[in-house]
Amino acid sequence: FPAAQPGDLFGAPSGGQLTELPDSLRHKVSFDLAVEKYRTFPVGATNLYELPSPVSATYNTVELVGEPVIFAHLVESSNPGGLVFTTAEHTYTPYFVVGEREQLIEGTSFGELISSFPFAQDFVVAEWLDITVTEPGGASETYRRELFDDIGYAARTGGGLIGNIGRDETARVSTLSSWATLVATSSLPAYAIDDAYQSMVTLGLDVGDAWDAVSGLEDSDAPGPEITAASQQAVIAFGKAARLGQKLHLYKFLRASDMGVDYLTDSLRTKSYAATPRVFTLGWERNEVEDTNAMSFDLGRNRMRALGYPGQTDAGVQAFNYARGMLDLSLEHGVLAEVSPAPVVSVIAVLDQAELDGVPVSRYTFGTLDELNALPISDQAKARISTALTENPDLNVLVPEAMVTVPGASAPTIGWLLLDNDTLETIDVME
Repeated sequence: FPAAQPGDLFGAPSGGQLTELPDSLRHKVSFDLAVEKYRTFPVGATNLYELPSPVSATYNTVELVGEPVIFAHLVESSNPGGLVFTTAEHTYTPYFVVGEREQLIEGTSFGELISSFPFAQDFVVAEWLDITVTEPGGASETYRRELFDDIGYAARTGGGLIGNIGRDETARVSTLSSWATLVATSSLPAYAIDDAYQSMVTLGLDVGDAWDAVSGLEDSDAPGPEITAASQQAVIAFGKAARLGQKLHLYKFLRASDMGVDYLTDSLRTKSYAATPRVFTLGWERNEVEDTNAMSFDLGRNRMRALGYPGQTDAGVQAFNYARGMLDLSLEHGVLAEVSPAPVVSVIAVLDQAELDGVPVSRYTFGTLDELNALPISDQAKARISTALTENPDLNVLVPEAMVTVPGASAPTIGWLLLDNDTLETIDVME
């Protein structure tokens, strides 16, 4: 209001007081699980079909301040067997755990059938967690977090029949896998990390007691009530420790990111704030089929609105956006280095290895997709980059011109940076 004068009014009293904010004015976050399955017989020119979401939850954003939403599955398996054909059936029950009180939201169970009988296959090939941020007034944006995808992005975008997919009888989904998503609406105070560490110390004592109670037990088909109770308490204690560990690492990233933003704000004469929630997901992932474990950390939604001080140029805001993006991808690598066994695979690790290997990092745009597609990199990477540039032609991509193998890894990989041409906002992406 540049022309405002003392005494001017810009609103009229309503005549009453609000005891509670109307629901239509609340900022909300929704979580929905998407499950895709494969069947031998194609329907509609494809072997793939998606289930109705088996679990959903919607929260007022204020309810999630400082409290990650944990997603995981319960798994039950049976192998009935037969005279000629072998069959395995797995039932998965997805659920969310939220808040200090660990509110449980249990979803609808879904199953898969793996059989040596021809045309009897019906099993899970992919899961995604759709996270939708809805503003007051109804405008919304959905971010899709891939949990696993056995088809692959390149094959999926190609369309058509997938063909016969081989699977052994092992359950694809594991009870040991869990994903913690933190919805950050503001800066994290330092005392929040101190409190989380103190809680971990206290919980560590409970975990030690639980381990002592079950470490000497032997497997039994008919355990007594005392053994059953001890086992249940151990599962509860171990689960709480795992969830608190995920929360603590999310906190450490957010706190370090906030401190970096404060430094950049002072250095570059800008002011920034999160106009909408930032969304970060830390995953502890177990693949029973391949007998592998992995850790993942994803900055799914990490935008901030930056404004220059009076007299500051647009270049100052662009410098802030670029520096913040590079800072956060470095912190992302640091979190993975703390929670994940070597090798740590991240965009930072890929770019560092490319430099050591003498692999050039080149820039590509929507107008140079043909040059991108000629690179000796994975079809998965080409498909993801092509989609990003097609959906937003204002993006630039910085990507190594060849796959690289980070130290300790068994296979080559690739990662890249997406830069907005106007704002220089920077996002890192792995294949």
